[in-house]
Amino acid sequence: MHKADILLVTGAHNAVRKGAATLLEGNWGRADYIAFEGSARALADPEEEAHEVAKTQIEISIRLHEPDEIWIVGPTNWGLAVKEQRVLTIKEVQEAAIEAQQSVERAFPSYAGRVHIHNVPIGQLVHSISEDINTLVLGCIDLRYVRSMMDWIQSLLGGQAHLAAFAGATGAVSDPRTSAVIRRQVEILQPDMVFLRPHWDCGYFKGAGTTPQAKKAHFRCHYTEARKALKFFREEFGHLRIECHLMDPDGSIPLQAYT
Repeated sequence: MHKADILLVTGAHNAVRKGAATLLEGNWGRADYIAFEGSARALADPEEEAHEVAKTQIEISIRLHEPDEIWIVGPTNWGLAVKEQRVLTIKEVQEAAIEAQQSVERAFPSYAGRVHIHNVPIGQLVHSISEDINTLVLGCIDLRYVRSMMDWIQSLLGGQAHLAAFAGATGAVSDPRTSAVIRRQVEILQPDMVFLRPHWDCGYFKGAGTTPQAKKAHFRCHYTEARKALKFFREEFGHLRIECHLMDPDGSIPLQAYT
């Protein structure tokens, strides 16, 4: 098991991603990373469509990596505000984060006192309401993978991409519990291009194993989930350009491309 110090829960919008990356300086390789628009609101409100998805994502991180703390980094619904052409108020950001914090501590009592709020300053986000970001990256929450995913966005995409992160990446797309939330991310963020970036030895797929037979089965599982994810995006959003790459465990080397 790869032990995590932190589980960071945040939004997917590019501006919030940049703020979260700043917070993670000095914590690379120690933090799982869950990201989707409206995550705090989903945690706070049991009536929200994504409520159970948000809780399940946290459960997976706790089961696989046992983080010491949970950080809620807001605003987690900045992309929705951008779509509506409005700026979130400080009160809105604070209230959503506090409600999410309380909800997480109720759902996971052992984390009482260990769920913390970190807000990206609103002033750093206001300019983003007019940014034209046309790329969405969908990755995994795994702590081994987060820095290389951020670095890849910076180096190859010019630092201009939204980032949604769910356990399993492509596996989350074909899971009916999360597919509706992922569909909503595309509707809110309105990308033209989607990069799917699952990784080898992913705990969501029960690991690669050590025998040749186990590794072959793990590869087949990735292939199957990649095909399902590509089919989902092409059927739901025919206008999108899609690329899918299976990465090595730390996300730095592409092992296989799926089309």
